Amino acid sequence: MSATSPNSDRLSASKGFFLCLGLLTLYRVLCLFQPHLVLFYDEAYYYHWSLNLDWGYYSKPPVVAWVIAIFTSIFGATSVAVKLGAPILYAGAAIFVYRIADHLAGSRAACFSGWVFLTTILVGYNSLFITTDAPLLFFWAATLWAFIQTQQSEGAQGGAKFWWLTGLFCGLGMLSKYTMGALPLSLFLFLLSTEGGRSQLRTPGPWIAAVFAGVIFSTNIIWNVLNEFVAYRHTSEISGVDSNWFNPDKLLEFVGAQFLVFGPIWAWLLVRRAWNEKAGRVSSPKILWFALVPLFLVICLQALLSHAFVNWAGPIFISASVLVGMSLAARRDRLWIWAGGLNLVLLSIFSHWPILADAVGLERDKSIDPYFRVLGWDQVAEEVAPILEDEKLVLVSDSRKLLAVIGFYAMPGEFRLARWSEDPANIRDYYDLRVNLRDSQFNTEQEYLWVGELPASPQVISVFESSEALGFVEVPVYHNLSQKIYLYRFEGFLGYP
Repeated sequence: MSATSPNSDRLSASKGFFLCLGLLTLYRVLCLFQPHLVLFYDEAYYYHWSLNLDWGYYSKPPVVAWVIAIFTSIFGATSVAVKLGAPILYAGAAIFVYRIADHLAGSRAACFSGWVFLTTILVGYNSLFITTDAPLLFFWAATLWAFIQTQQSEGAQGGAKFWWLTGLFCGLGMLSKYTMGALPLSLFLFLLSTEGGRSQLRTPGPWIAAVFAGVIFSTNIIWNVLNEFVAYRHTSEISGVDSNWFNPDKLLEFVGAQFLVFGPIWAWLLVRRAWNEKAGRVSSPKILWFALVPLFLVICLQALLSHAFVNWAGPIFISASVLVGMSLAARRDRLWIWAGGLNLVLLSIFSHWPILADAVGLERDKSIDPYFRVLGWDQVAEEVAPILEDEKLVLVSDSRKLLAVIGFYAMPGEFRLARWSEDPANIRDYYDLRVNLRDSQFNTEQEYLWVGELPASPQVISVFESSEALGFVEVPVYHNLSQKIYLYRFEGFLGYP
């Protein structure tokens, strides 16, 4: 990539972008092999989803499980394979960002836009963990690209093809994360805002896309109907809009976090472009702002009324990257190197923190190591694995975290799990929904391995026909942290107390 290459040199810009894309994606894949990047609880939890492919799960639509199933079927049930979809999908999203910018502003802006997206703090950080955000951003970018094609394609046949693609990508995005619903609303508002768009709304194209997306998403709606809308209820619960109705501190915290996870300089350039556009000094394609502002405002409102996690507005960085890329294309300095380089240095420090800390002789503990919550659990599971070689045993716990991480590392590829959760009216997770211990109440010969972070209570022990305390497993992590679980062998569940 060269800040001084001419706009007409499409080949040079394309080579620069794909070189950056290839090197950064390879680097991020190699990062996954580091010993401290063991699975986070949610990643192991999603892995168990992938063993039971479905149209929906307790708290999310299904695509994240499908992605994990693809990579683990190819590369085996390893932590790297579980995570691998993340850097691959973000690389795919970057390609669509490049294509969007290329169509709207030319190859020079496209090259810079792809670079901005790849070096965004949020993208680099999330490339280390498989979450629903990876397929969400991929399909958001793909949908926006296909929609833009419908605005620029000549002839009914070409336009129809891209309307079908818009519907396909949007539907799959809805099956990735419910946040995707903000994009079709934004695209509809965009069409209403222009005379040409209003004319398009009188043609079959937009409605073909809407119906096709709806048909795809209806698979998850049907799943929710059959499961008493458990995923929608969970989404409503985590929004927390029924408590603490006015939280300006949470709003400021959320907005400030967006500046950090986009990258400080990228955020400054975006704000500056918005200011200059309002003053009439620059002009940007309206579609980019329509794909950014509505979602950002909705999540800001959510933050004001209750709280909002920093990643909830992640899709805004698709359009934001193109807008910043356009600003960089108009410059003749090397700011793109320094800004992107700063983000990559910060990301590398986080990615390699345990290795760097050890190299400089810094004693790690839970107060300075961002990985402290996940370290050691794979070693705990290795101690438990020989017991679970007995295939008669079902792993049971009152902890979703322990079922996820112990289940993955001690029994990769297996789903011999049961969840202790007493209230059938309060389903708490996927294990509770699918393998609650009450399902085994009348099987008096079934044997269990109980794992818990605390000793089993007398009430728990009393509801099994026989019990045997197996002691505990403890793995030191730091001088002030160890991961410890208590083990029991139970037989014959009699029912909850």
